[in-house]
Amino acid sequence: MMLAERLAASKLAIVSVTRPTRSADFRQLWKAAFVPPQVSWRGEEIWQVLEDHAFARKAKARIEFDRRRGETGRLFVSTALGGAHIFLVEGSAPDTEWWRNSTSSDLYLVSADWSWCLVMSHEEEMGLGPYFLLGEEEVAI
Repeated sequence: MMLAERLAASKLAIVSVTRPTRSADFRQLWKAAFVPPQVSWRGEEIWQVLEDHAFARKAKARIEFDRRRGETGRLFVSTALGGAHIFLVEGSAPDTEWWRNSTSSDLYLVSADWSWCLVMSHEEEMGLGPYFLLGEEEVAI
């Protein structure tokens, strides 16, 4: 089942969808909110950046997301930082287990106010993620 179908089947309402051709803006906003300014991004693997700068990792990241998911009514959801649809959803966000079962891809869950983000890797069994990030500052989209 595709992510869009899973979202539609959940209790979440899809408020808007950004097409992959417009996802570069989302990537720039994400980098501004969650990647420290001193990181050049050139030659940097995203997973190393996340490992170095995450507020919480692995089980603690799941716990932090599950604690905060009730605080926000809206989330941005995407399977990539570029070249993928970005869904703005509204409603009571499911727990991390539901999200993990929603796709075999990476997954980016960003609070609509850009104050936090959960990044789930499709390679968690190899020790990559999940990562819980706090925003550097609020970013408007």
